[in-house]
Amino acid sequence: MKRIFVPAVVAVLCICGVCVYAVETGYGRDAVKAETIEKATEREGDDEYTIVIPESDIGEDDFTITSSGKEPITVTAADGSESSIEGGTEKSIPFSKKVTFTNLGEEASAEIKNSTYFCSFKVTNAESVVANVSNGVTINGDDYGYQLTMKTKNGSKKLSFTGSLTGALNAEYSGNDIVLNSNLVLGKIVVTAENGAAKNYLVNKTECVIHTDGSASLEDGTALPALSEEEIANSGGTSVQNVFHTISPALFVSGSVSDAAKLINDYVYGDETRASKLDEETAVKSVKYYGETGRLLFTITVYASGNHARIATADGETHDYIMEAQEGAHCYPIFSMG
Repeated sequence: MKRIFVPAVVAVLCICGVCVYAVETGYGRDAVKAETIEKATEREGDDEYTIVIPESDIGEDDFTITSSGKEPITVTAADGSESSIEGGTEKSIPFSKKVTFTNLGEEASAEIKNSTYFCSFKVTNAESVVANVSNGVTINGDDYGYQLTMKTKNGSKKLSFTGSLTGALNAEYSGNDIVLNSNLVLGKIVVTAENGAAKNYLVNKTECVIHTDGSASLEDGTALPALSEEEIANSGGTSVQNVFHTISPALFVSGSVSDAAKLINDYVYGDETRASKLDEETAVKSVKYYGETGRLLFTITVYASGNHARIATADGETHDYIMEAQEGAHCYPIFSMG
């Protein structure tokens, strides 16, 4: 907040000028904003005025949204007002701290910007994209692909990242960095810094930090190595997002419901390369999961080492995985078959 002290006569002239300008322009959002506070002071008998001019609110200019998809998408502002934007068109909407994109169809892409803010996305099979001016961007969906470009909070640099996920992906502002986090492991991410080459990362965690130069690290500061496509292919991949090929909204088991719920809800399964090299072990637990019609969907077998599991799906696939504890990784309801 800037405070400017001026003599009374000059202050009065300034006040008159502001009033005239307000009448001329309707004192709208684009008008000069000034709050005048009169103060009587005793300094050599002269009255003085204090004119307080608030600093301008960053980001108050309208957003321009450009949709480059084929189908119209729905845009909802923070106040609940909705707009429909046809594919391949541009539209201006009033500034909003949060903008939600829905009705994205199989594929959607859009750009939202004003003088201080920029975000663009391209998604496949996503349910929604939320652009929050203060916090960042959130994408939601089931088994979706994303390409997201954001301008950092404390700079003019843009960062792009591409990947695929199930659930919510949060891309949060953190100074000159972007923090990515999810309920599931992030998997393969391709990062492109502004005017930089693309870098491939394999993130076996639920959170990582993307830096302005396109480098990446874990939340504890551990640097992630940039990998070639061949290195990623030979790594055995990251923890699998959905290894249960024939999943149903509700699952039924015979036996302990709590044990069955823990296996599917509190673990992710991945690193087939390492798991396939483990010696044959003694099975200590095996749980069969059925659909609502009573059809067997898949079986999870846990071996003596504790972190080695085998999943056999109803469509004939069998894979060995390394189990990684992750509370709340899924939200599958489990019921007893009775």
